[in-house]
Amino acid sequence: MNTPPCPASLVTSLVRVEGITSREKKIVWEWLSRKDTFTKGQIPPYRVEFFDDGDPFFHEGSYNNHHGPFLHLPAYVTEMKDEEFREMRYLYGSYVLGFGMIRPTALKIFLEESNDQTKVVVELHAY
Repeated sequence: MNTPPCPASLVTSLVRVEGITSREKKIVWEWLSRKDTFTKGQIPPYRVEFFDDGDPFFHEGSYNNHHGPFLHLPAYVTEMKDEEFREMRYLYGSYVLGFGMIRPTALKIFLEESNDQTKVVVELHAY
C-alpha cells in the first residue's frame, strides 16, 4: 500500500522506540497480537474498537479505530510475519491533536531475539 504524498504544510516524521525484555519472543508476540492487550483497562473517553470477525488476535486485514478527544486513528493491519513484524496503516483522516498537526501514516512493530532477550522496536510514521 502506498502512503499518500505529504502535504506541503507538513513534514515527514519517524518516531522509533526500542525496548528489551527477558521474556521469550513467542510470549511477547502473543501479547502484542492479542486485541484485548489494547482494550483492557482503557481510560475513558479514549477507546480502541475492532471491526472484523471477532478473532481475538490481529491478522492481516484487521480493522480498528483508536479514538477520543484530539485523537482519531482508523487503521488496518496490512502485513504480518509471525513473531517478527506487524504493520498497521492509518487511513486518510487520521490525526493526533488536530488534522493539521500530526497525521500518522503507519505503525510498525519488529521483534528480534538474541542472547535470551527479546528486543521490541516500534516505529510510528507520520506527517
